[in-house]
Amino acid sequence: MFVISHAAHGYLASAALHNRIANNDYKLFLWLCIFFSVFPDIDGVFSTTVAGHHSILHTPMFWIVFCGLIYVISQKFNPAKSHLITLGIFLGATLHIITDWITARTVGIQWRSEEHTSELQSRAY
Repeated sequence: MFVISHAAHGYLASAALHNRIANNDYKLFLWLCIFFSVFPDIDGVFSTTVAGHHSILHTPMFWIVFCGLIYVISQKFNPAKSHLITLGIFLGATLHIITDWITARTVGIQWRSEEHTSELQSRAY
């Protein structure tokens, strides 16, 4: 999927939740959703092929752990917005993974990165 398509999905997801988020917090939530719906493709800068760029940034486990850490850190520094920040990041990144999967430009939703999976497979033999 193209960057503009990912950004559009991030925008649409945040717009769908607009009435549930306070107006003064919505701008932050909007930009987090858009940015993190595009961010997992940053690994494409270092890849030679479109399909080969799916690193750990395209795994749900990375985003679960990352968002857990972000939540803990934001609880310390900005507890009033910690839920909003974490939800914006998680929603954007998860939407990226799901839309990649739906458009069949990937090998599906990977729970581990390919490097880690191939390392485990080579140890098994």
